Amino acid sequence: MYRMIQPENNSNPDFVFRYRQNEFSVECKWRERLSREWGKDLFPTRRIKNYKHFSEVRHMPVIIIFGEGDEPCNPELLYKIPLEEIVSIISENQSIVDYLYPFFSFNHSMFRQQEEKPKEKVYTLNEKRKLFPNANKPWSTEDDKLLVTLHYENRSIKELMSIFKRNEGAIHSRIQKLIVKANGE
Repeated sequence: MYRMIQPENNSNPDFVFRYRQNEFSVECKWRERLSREWGKDLFPTRRIKNYKHFSEVRHMPVIIIFGEGDEPCNPELLYKIPLEEIVSIISENQSIVDYLYPFFSFNHSMFRQQEEKPKEKVYTLNEKRKLFPNANKPWSTEDDKLLVTLHYENRSIKELMSIFKRNEGAIHSRIQKLIVKANGE
């Protein structure tokens, strides 16, 4: 049975790492595609203030790890952005390409236990909709309510994909968005 793992407190970074005497924290984000307003969407002012406060109180840096494309557990691109720089990137509408983390190319053999066949990419909306008829369509209020109910009933992602006719990434993203919305973020 699939269970979503999520942080206990959405106002703090997702993880704290300790290595010998050093500590740092990590906030993880993923989007299927970056929008023009990606920074404001992912990092509203209140959230940035929370992370800064956390960093100051705990005396540790906060690093934003941002995945883009494919699926949350296997993004096509990975960015590593220090919290101190995210504010200026957002306010000055800078590109995050400079923060692309090339080491984490998830097709790299280091991350595979055995050789896998590459996934076939679906590039056009028509091709996506052959597999997932509701791809890129807006979610209705009724669908949102049903998704939350089924999620809390611990229904499998495959089952949710079948019910909502959407891919795994869309299901994960919507669940996360609804959980954040429910928590008042």
